[in-house]
Amino acid sequence: MKVTKTVKETRDLIKNWKREGKTIGLVPTMGFLHEGHASLIKRCREENDIVVVSDFVNPTQFGPTEDLEAYPRDFKRDSELCESLGADVIFHPEPKDMYHDPHAFVSIDTLSDTLCGKTRPIHFKGVCTVVSKLFNIVTPDRAYFGQKDAQQLAIIRKMVQDLNFDIQIVGCPIIREEDGLIYAQAGATLSSLAAFAAERGLEGLQFASGIPGTVGGAVLMNAGAYGGQMSDVVVRTKYIDKSSEIQTAEEHGFSYRSSVFQKNGGIILETAMKLQHGNRDEIYEKMRSLAEARREKQPLNFPSAGSAFKRPEGFFAAKLIDDAGLRGFTVGGAKISEKHTGFVINRGGATQKDVSELMQKVSDTVYEKFGVRLEREIKFLGD
Repeated sequence: MKVTKTVKETRDLIKNWKREGKTIGLVPTMGFLHEGHASLIKRCREENDIVVVSDFVNPTQFGPTEDLEAYPRDFKRDSELCESLGADVIFHPEPKDMYHDPHAFVSIDTLSDTLCGKTRPIHFKGVCTVVSKLFNIVTPDRAYFGQKDAQQLAIIRKMVQDLNFDIQIVGCPIIREEDGLIYAQAGATLSSLAAFAAERGLEGLQFASGIPGTVGGAVLMNAGAYGGQMSDVVVRTKYIDKSSEIQTAEEHGFSYRSSVFQKNGGIILETAMKLQHGNRDEIYEKMRSLAEARREKQPLNFPSAGSAFKRPEGFFAAKLIDDAGLRGFTVGGAKISEKHTGFVINRGGATQKDVSELMQKVSDTVYEKFGVRLEREIKFLGD
């Protein structure tokens, strides 16, 4: 792995690689790298021939009341992490090599005026300026950013579009762990979250390993299976409220397949989960046994959104549907699974209308026969 300090040295390396037809991936950072950065570097390594990590504390992102000198730095540790992850280059310039004229800058005004930009008015101008410089120096094919900073990611995408940068912006959900607390962004999949926890010997998320969906959706719905649910582990959630302000909730109002976010309309950004240290082999064995149970009982060979109906008190939805004679019932491309009648599968070409009509027909039929109203566990866009 090489460490470059100057723009010229970096450009010369990139030009040689480009002449060889190699693809370049860039992970822009401010240094002091953590697991979130590591996940970006890993993704970049998987998708590109060459991985460039910039390690630069950008002074133009700091306002007059923010202490640039107090920003944590540990370049030796950063270098060791990057090398262990297979990075090819760390670009570690000095500010004098990056900035020549303080009057030259890049700014995306409208998107920068809300949320974080309201309290840090020059921050995103500094971000856009340094990222545009890095794009011009490294000329990457792809650049990787965490989805945690959703506003920043939107601004970068807008800048790339408006300034005609020929670069693919890759937004990545981030999962990180600190002393038994796992922080996961809303877009992370439950399967990747469960695997992340298991790898670190943390138990409490085994139930989530086979649930199709994301962390944000799981918190919203208090998703659960096989005796576990999100309310067992979630301790704190960051979200955007109806006034476009970022808030943190410690009370989630969890109940069966419900949370406070269904009532307050909050847009979930990130959640923190408290797990317990356990035996890693036993955690993996539990996940394997749950996966086997799913394969035996659920129609995993067809696309579905998981369990379609909430369990009514005192009954099982799948048994009511079966007893109503609806096993295999079909509307368009949507079908009640013959393997597990609690699932609505897509047998090919199913539309939202097909699924909605089928579920309404099932709910009506069960009510007519047994006087029990089945409620959807699936949420449709627009609900």
